[in-house]
Order: sequence, then C-alpha cells, then structure tokens
Amino acid sequence: MNGSVVKEMRAAFVLPQLLKINGVERVYVQGDGGGWVEDEMPVPDATPPVLELNTLTGLIDYVRANRDQLPLGDCIIHVEDETTV
Repeated sequence: MNGSVVKEMRAAFVLPQLLKINGVERVYVQGDGGGWVEDEMPVPDATPPVLELNTLTGLIDYVRANRDQLPLGDCIIHVEDETTV
C-alpha cells in the first residue's frame, strides 16, 4: 500500500474559495468543467448581534444569567470606549 489512492483523492478535492471582489465577499467553488463558479452558499456574518444595556450592572446581570448558554471561559468582553463595551 503506497498511498496513491489518498494522494489522488486529495488532489481532486478543492475547498470553496472566499473572494472579495469590489468590496463584496463571494463564495466560489470548482465547477464540473474545472472552472470556478459562484456558489449560492451564503457567507456567514462573523459579527455578533449588539447587546444594548444602560449600566455595567446590566452587563454583569446578563453575564451571570448566561441566557444564551455561552461558554463563558472562552468569551471576551471588548471595551471600546467609556460608553461602548
């Protein structure tokens, strides 16, 4: 067994490519003819939704309640300025 089957399969496998064209991100996959075609697959938004609170106590209560069942040990609270956390 020399691994030639695995090498052939790896050579045939091509991951989708995320390209930014004119400021717009698009997903391209290799088509049946060997060229690249735009895929219908949506690009996920990596930006989490905004959480609007009025006090730091509200933030503390939110974190302690953990209603979103977040892995708190992996979370980061980003302080942007004195009014935006």
